[in-house]
Amino acid sequence: MKIKVTCLSADKGLEHYLQSPDEFELSIGLPQEARALLNCSQPDVIVLDIRGHHEALALVEAVRGWQPGGRTLLLVDDKEDEQVLLRFLFAGAMGYIHQSHIASRLRAAVLAVQQDQAWVPREVVAHFIDTLTALKQNNVIG
Repeated sequence: MKIKVTCLSADKGLEHYLQSPDEFELSIGLPQEARALLNCSQPDVIVLDIRGHHEALALVEAVRGWQPGGRTLLLVDDKEDEQVLLRFLFAGAMGYIHQSHIASRLRAAVLAVQQDQAWVPREVVAHFIDTLTALKQNNVIG
């Protein structure tokens, strides 16, 4: 069974990394077309390109609202701040790929996210756990 992937990006070159007719059913559009495209495609995985997007966090949150069960993988700039990346994960993204790794890892990341696996560097997992521990200790979460 093909994995339905919706790629929201202005970068037309991304299609090249996901062209596998036996593996993926691919829909492509611009981030500003996200709501309509997601409603039509009902994807298993959403690849959301937020590189240089001025309202990236709001876009991630909106996509999560439009597709509450959607598995979202973000494409981010290489120099993106780690605290910002954690906010994206807390907003519902299942992982991210830095720009320099897109060519070599996008396909593997989509497959992992489709199987409900997070796609983040190991050091981010440690920060994520530390953040959750601090929230629990401060009685912010139960």
